[in-house]
Amino acid sequence: MGDTHLSGPLLVEAGIEGARLFATEGVKKVATVYAANVALGDVDFPTDYIELDGTLAAVGITEFTPTPGKTYVFVCSNSTEATTLTASSGVTLDGTNDVVTFVAANDILVLFAVSATKCLVVANPQTLTFS
Repeated sequence: MGDTHLSGPLLVEAGIEGARLFATEGVKKVATVYAANVALGDVDFPTDYIELDGTLAAVGITEFTPTPGKTYVFVCSNSTEATTLTASSGVTLDGTNDVVTFVAANDILVLFAVSATKCLVVANPQTLTFS
């Protein structure tokens, strides 16, 4: 039987509420999915893949405090309703600002946490706006 090669991301429901499993080139990632407003309580996300799904409700993630050395991939799967990410007080997402707004489906943002109070933008292909 021949090898099967997958190109591009493969999305598989993981059976865990609020989580999805992404597999790309043999690497599996579990994503935390948010489909409503959530205050994290000044803590970090449980995964490094975060999906914002604004299909049915606004998704405002607040009180996010990063873990130093961690890379975060934010994907907006649907922006029918407003989708935003707001860092905890004293935390910056792009070295200056603490809020980013996702305006379209498939918006992607990759951040690297330099410290618990400062993230740097690794990738922002759709040039999302920070404030």
